[in-house]
This record gives sequence, C-alpha cells and structure tokens, in this order.
Amino acid sequence: WMEIEKVMPMHCQSVLDNMKKKGLSAKTIGNAKIVMKSMFLYAFENDIVHKNPCNVMVRADLSKPAKVMDALTSDEQRLFLKSISGSKYENVYRFVLQTGLRYGEVAGLKWGDIDLRKKKIKVQRSLTYNREEKKFYESTPKTHAGIRVIPLTDEALNILQIQKQVNIVLHGDDIFYKNYVFCDDTIYAIPLCRLDNNLYSICKRNNLKQISMHVLRHTFATHMLMDGADLRSVQEMLGHSDISTTQIYANMTQNKIREVYVKNFPRG
Repeated sequence: WMEIEKVMPMHCQSVLDNMKKKGLSAKTIGNAKIVMKSMFLYAFENDIVHKNPCNVMVRADLSKPAKVMDALTSDEQRLFLKSISGSKYENVYRFVLQTGLRYGEVAGLKWGDIDLRKKKIKVQRSLTYNREEKKFYESTPKTHAGIRVIPLTDEALNILQIQKQVNIVLHGDDIFYKNYVFCDDTIYAIPLCRLDNNLYSICKRNNLKQISMHVLRHTFATHMLMDGADLRSVQEMLGHSDISTTQIYANMTQNKIREVYVKNFPRG
C-alpha cells in the first residue's frame, strides 16, 4: 500500500520481524529478505527509487526461537522420582530438584563447599567438559551473582550422605576422585551429555515427557514460586544477576496457575 519511493529500511525490517513473530522458518525469512533486496535493487537500477532500502541495516534474525520447557508438575515430579529410583545418576537429579543448581555448578561441587552443621553449601565454581579433549575445566560462575551460599533441605543433606557412600564404593580413598561430590564410575565428574542422555532414556522407558537437566532446575524454581517464595529469594537461590531473568519463571508460573484454575474450575 506504500508508494515504493517512500519505503525505508525500518519498513523492510518490520516485514522480517513480523515474520519471525508469526513463527515462520528461518529459511522463509531469509528468502524474503533476498526477494526484497533484489526487488528494490531492480527498482534502483531503473531509476524508480534513489537507493535500496533493503540494505545492510536490515537484518534477518535466523536464530531459532528458544524452546520453552515446562517444569514438572507435582504429579509429574512424583512419577519421575519413582522412575529414577535405583538409577545410576539418581542422586544428581534429586539434588538439583532440591537446590536448583546449574549443571556446571552441581558437577563442580566439592565436599569442601558443604557445611553439614550449618546446612548450607557455597557455590563458587563451575565445571565444563571438553568432549574432544575428554577433559574437565574449572571456572568461576559466569556472573558475580553465581557465587552464592544456599541453604540445604533435610532431603538434600540425606542425598549427600548417600552419595558419600556411593563414592566410597566406586573409588575408595582414591584422592583423584574424592574431592568432587558427584563422581562417575570412570571419571571424576559427570559430563552433561551423560546426564541428559540418561534422562531421555528413563523418560522414554517410563512414558514420561522428555526432560533435561535444565528442566529440573526450572522445576525447582517454579515450585519455589508456587509455594509462595518471593522473587528476590528465588533470584538469589538461582544465582541470576538480573531479576528480569527470574521474572520469566514467575510469568510462566502464573500462566501455569491460570491454566490449572481454568481446567479445574470451568465457567458456565
């Protein structure tokens, strides 16, 4: 509906942005930019427009939208806990559900970080695994807020006691393994791919929805909010530097509460 000579770069950008919002594929959006650019170039070369508005300033966002993963409901969590009973990494999964730690934080947790008497742990490192080198690297949490002290529930303390016995059975007094809380049988920590792949297998065998380690952290945060915890407390527990990140969990939690309400108390 616009006269072609009045089209500006922001109008071209708006076309691509609206396609993104509608959920169109990256290929479709990329092709649309190619068509626009070629069309206006043809107009420019024929002296219809003074310049091509679909220029380098107009960018097609070809990144895939982040997939929002639902937290486990209380019923789903009970079924999940029943399904992992006796499994290889049961204690890791249970501990994340009790603390909300990121993968790197739980993988890098050492016995020296734990104060059993005061029932708390200090999160002060993160562990990453290089597949090609088959080697772990320690680093500090990515933000200052990631370095934090979080309280432990009685269930979390119980998990730690059980894990200590597991480590003794696996590695005895081997100093190479004894520092880290959650050890594997062949390596002193557990790569994320092993934890996630094991989760996928458990969920598939037990007809549960597919989840990952991050979903367990998300479940912890969601249940805290649904139990009445304030946003600032959840932010501190999760180690978010920006409370707007925590607000995403809060918004999703409110949406979930509304869904449950509508389902159980239909109108009319």
